[in-house]
Amino acid sequence: MEKKENVQLSIEELNEIMQQLIADENAENRDVELVCGMALLAEGYADRKEYDNVREQAQTALEVIDSFNAPEDLKLQALKRIIKAVEPTPFHHLLRDLLAAYVLKANHAGLNTSQYRKEAEKVVKLDILLEPDTFKEENPELDNILATMFTSAEIIDMIHSPYIGFLAVDRVEYTWEWESIALEVDKRVEEILKDVPKGMGFCFHYWSAKEDLLKKEYGIQWHSPAVMNPRVMFD
Repeated sequence: MEKKENVQLSIEELNEIMQQLIADENAENRDVELVCGMALLAEGYADRKEYDNVREQAQTALEVIDSFNAPEDLKLQALKRIIKAVEPTPFHHLLRDLLAAYVLKANHAGLNTSQYRKEAEKVVKLDILLEPDTFKEENPELDNILATMFTSAEIIDMIHSPYIGFLAVDRVEYTWEWESIALEVDKRVEEILKDVPKGMGFCFHYWSAKEDLLKKEYGIQWHSPAVMNPRVMFD
């Protein structure tokens, strides 16, 4: 299971194999296979846009990956693949925790900071954007790593423009409430627009329906990408 392109297993088959490995503590290369399997499952669920399952798999990986007797470089590779699987989902708090775990592990492994600078920058930006988790303990080690990687000027630039990617996003999308409703809202909007042709300009129909639904049914004022990025052309 080490390389995704060499494996032709369905999600269901892979899940079955993972359960067998979990049950058999004496299986050959068990921990290595489990680490690879977690990454494969996250990627598979992301391909199918089953984002709740991506979240569950990523959360499990975050909690248990350090307990496996597998090479550290393999764990780093698996974390990076899981991070990529989580990025399209609305679960930004989980994404931040995965990125933080990656930065810590990369630092412990002695990697050059240039090799995980992008992940570290995303941690800083998400810490600026995200609604705080009042139950999460502070991590002085991570704070120290980040403080040594970026200058004061760079931190100020990130505060002024904390968005990840090229487009500005409504900050409501970085709240716990948003994470709890985002997938449901998207499904409802898709049902509302099921008979609307998905050609040029469809995104404006989608955003309008989403904005209306969020305001009327959830009491949330949401601004679309078009509103947040007035100088960008959308079609």
